[in-house]
Amino acid sequence: MPSRALQRHSLHVPLDSRHVLPAIAVILTSSTLIYYYYSSEAKRKAFEAVRRRHISLRDKRPRSEDKYSSLRIQGKFANPFLEWRDVRWWETVLFWLGKLRGNSIPSNEKDLSRVLPIHKPSLDLLFPSPSADRPSSTPSSTPSSIQASASIIHSLTDSWVDAAIATASAPASGFTPASSSSQQDSGAVGPMTFSWLGQSTCFVTMDGINILTDPVFSPRIANSWFGPKRVRPLPCELGDLKHIDFVLVSHNHRDHLDEQVVHQLNNKVTWYIPMGLRDWFVRRGVYNVIELDWWQEIHHKERPDIVIAAVPCMHSSGRAAPYDSNRSLWCGFVVKSQQHSFFHCGTGGYSPDLYKAIGEKYMPITVAALPIGGYEPQWYMRHVHMSPDDALAAHFALGRPRLTVGVHWGTFMLSLERYTDPPRRFTAAAEKLSVRDEVQCVGLGMTIIVPEGRVGREVELELEAGEDEYEAGGASEPFETETIELEMDGEEEGFE
Repeated sequence: MPSRALQRHSLHVPLDSRHVLPAIAVILTSSTLIYYYYSSEAKRKAFEAVRRRHISLRDKRPRSEDKYSSLRIQGKFANPFLEWRDVRWWETVLFWLGKLRGNSIPSNEKDLSRVLPIHKPSLDLLFPSPSADRPSSTPSSTPSSIQASASIIHSLTDSWVDAAIATASAPASGFTPASSSSQQDSGAVGPMTFSWLGQSTCFVTMDGINILTDPVFSPRIANSWFGPKRVRPLPCELGDLKHIDFVLVSHNHRDHLDEQVVHQLNNKVTWYIPMGLRDWFVRRGVYNVIELDWWQEIHHKERPDIVIAAVPCMHSSGRAAPYDSNRSLWCGFVVKSQQHSFFHCGTGGYSPDLYKAIGEKYMPITVAALPIGGYEPQWYMRHVHMSPDDALAAHFALGRPRLTVGVHWGTFMLSLERYTDPPRRFTAAAEKLSVRDEVQCVGLGMTIIVPEGRVGREVELELEAGEDEYEAGGASEPFETETIELEMDGEEEGFE
């Protein structure tokens, strides 16, 4: 009797139905995803709780080197900064949906080359022959391609990049775009020079040493046929840089570390890298690498008078995320000699206290390369990439270097801002604060000569990025980011 009742109320599953297997697959997949989501959320919250506890404990430490020392949790490096936050999966989905609208890059190559011209680095200045005179650090002539007028910066009919450089290279500023016609009495060491080769790849000559930073020379980020493509071609090839003393690598993201460059340079140069990245180099046969932790300093073996220091930054690492996310550290670098110093930020978000600590420890800084692109949307990017306003705040926090150059823009479009916005906003904000002679956005491939002069101005300036008020010397005045309105001469701004 009970068995009959059980049979009468049992659920009949039609296993021969064509909908059964798809339904089972959907149920199993959904339950697996739900389990993975809640499991990952629990791990994320636990990780964040540990990170926050470390930050709270470090706030009691008086020394910046202790407060902002590197932090590793559960085998992964973490950011010891309150400004850092984790990005959620749904935010990433919204970001990639926003990528569909593009960055307003003109499809016409002629128009693009007019807006973002390519300059050939001054190789005769960077690698002079033994018998040749060295170029001077004082202006002797202005290249014909640069018009010394600030008015054309409001129009894209001429290169606005050249216009910005022309403004900075006026007599008041003292910065000189390098040209082969500039000459001076020959000496043992030439002037300090800076060449921007795209993204955070820079070539710096300083007191007889040649420095290459975050080298990327491939047409695409991932490899020659896959990944985001360069907006403009390379200004020079790696082989054009005849002599490199050492390479600074801020982290292992593909737009900052090119595997092909590692194979080409291999052990011929010294690689200064952050903690946890040595094994990656060794697997590729490169052993001439030196790992540095945050605040660690080392004398360059071939030039003991040159000091290389790794400094903290707020970013992340990984070449095959999420599998290797944050398994290696990320950092900036300060290179100091007896006469000059160079700050390579690489990339990263802005933390006011951190950059103030770097400035206090290593000021005066002669040249600083600060990232100004990759910041939109700011709710998604601000903790990993500086905005132009953040970079200007960092300029003041570092003690106002003699020259701050905006990099990390107009090379690979990995964010949502218009491709010409970063340098426009950077220079406009500098104009507002009357520091235009200290801030530049140079043309792609252009070599500039850094003049001798006073660096590290002692000023009282509180600069909170994102605020509308800047306080200087106790007095405050409103500050707004200037938006430059362009004439519309067609579908693209400023094109005829």
